[in-house]
Amino acid sequence: MIAEENFMADLIESATAVLELGCGVGRSILPFIDKYPDKYFVGVDIAPYQISLFEQQIRQRNATNVHALVADASDLHSISDKFDLVLICNHTFGNFLGEKRIGVLNEIDRLLTDNGVLMIGGFTNLGMAEECYHEWGVKIQNIDYTSGFIELEHYNSFWQSEESVMRELLDFNLLCKRTRYIKLGYIKAFQKCDNKE
Repeated sequence: MIAEENFMADLIESATAVLELGCGVGRSILPFIDKYPDKYFVGVDIAPYQISLFEQQIRQRNATNVHALVADASDLHSISDKFDLVLICNHTFGNFLGEKRIGVLNEIDRLLTDNGVLMIGGFTNLGMAEECYHEWGVKIQNIDYTSGFIELEHYNSFWQSEESVMRELLDFNLLCKRTRYIKLGYIKAFQKCDNKE
């Protein structure tokens, strides 16, 4: 998604250490590891095959400033580094549900530096859901147009309102500092703050 890449580029330019949760094959951060060899990148995904493909790309580039890790984003005990930028791209945040989402937000709170930034790409335009999942090759079981909950063949996703996301992140002292609207929803940058304003 070009809009997300452009939004991310501005944030990465001023970051030194970047963590992407739900990185898949690394498509979002691979261009930046080449452009910024002095920055440190970590990509985390729960799918071992996706991470193996990401690792192949890292080896092909002979990159030393990036690490790919198979892990559940709600339990990142193997990571002790701090990051000034955490990325959750392509509506991955909507796939973190229930207690898992609380775990993810707790890990972000632990790993994000003071005044660090969290970027979330979120989908809210349910009218496009069927078309998108068809294009992505993901089978839909059911869409609840009232709640935004979508049952998919292998996982579920929550296309929640932007206001709901902002309230939820405020509980973790993450304040929205910047928004860009896209056809599917939004891209937001939240800053970690010591107290709620």
